[in-house]
Amino acid sequence: MALGTLLLYQKPRLAPEYVFVHHDFVVAYFDQGLIKKVLEAYVSAWPASKYLVLTSTDARNDYLEQSLSLQVSEERELFELKLKQRNNSLMNDWEQKDEFAIIDKAKLPLGQLYDYYSMIRELTGDVTYKSKLFDEEILAPAQIIKREQTYQARGIQQLVLLMLRSDELVGYTEVIVYPEEPTVAYQNMTGIRKQFRGRGLGSWLKVSMIQLLLDKHSEVSIVKTAIHPRNASSQRLNRQLGFRKVGTYKEYIITKESILSQL
Repeated sequence: MALGTLLLYQKPRLAPEYVFVHHDFVVAYFDQGLIKKVLEAYVSAWPASKYLVLTSTDARNDYLEQSLSLQVSEERELFELKLKQRNNSLMNDWEQKDEFAIIDKAKLPLGQLYDYYSMIRELTGDVTYKSKLFDEEILAPAQIIKREQTYQARGIQQLVLLMLRSDELVGYTEVIVYPEEPTVAYQNMTGIRKQFRGRGLGSWLKVSMIQLLLDKHSEVSIVKTAIHPRNASSQRLNRQLGFRKVGTYKEYIITKESILSQL
């Protein structure tokens, strides 16, 4: 009986030298026999590529790091917030700053959409701990619009709150809810422009998003997010809100030369 699916694929906008492995197994790890089959399939099917990208959740495949000479491309710690266990005192004690306002992205005037796209590029580009394979093209306005259109077509709920000072965009936070998993919200970036940092505005944005989920999306019971192990400020804020670490995630790169030496 088949336990799942294993797929080798390339990303359209990324250099063709890279091939990714997606696995969806009941037992989601590579034992010695399976990893050998994966490496053999890669060498056979992708002769022009140079790198294979593997992932490891909850350290299941971390043993391969040494045995296959893997290079870490991305590392995250996985956090969850059960909304019933949120830190109400932090949420209730937050004092709104009169010079700033938080609005739903749907209320942003059309004339400010370009600044919104520019802010996403600015904040994402400013992230220190991106994957080494991060695709910068996804930050182009056309790609952001296309991604939002895909969300709508697939019935994915994208919740975006923006912070402004007068008409100036200060920061934003984004959450995604998939139709096949309506009780879970995935917290993506929460970012504040550099000149406004150090005032607790990111905390206010996150608290506001949690409140939005409580008020308008009562079916959501869990919020998930991923944070780099060295991003101490984000980890601290999430723990204050009630998030708890539930796992780890790593993305690895292995060269074809290393693979050939293993076979």
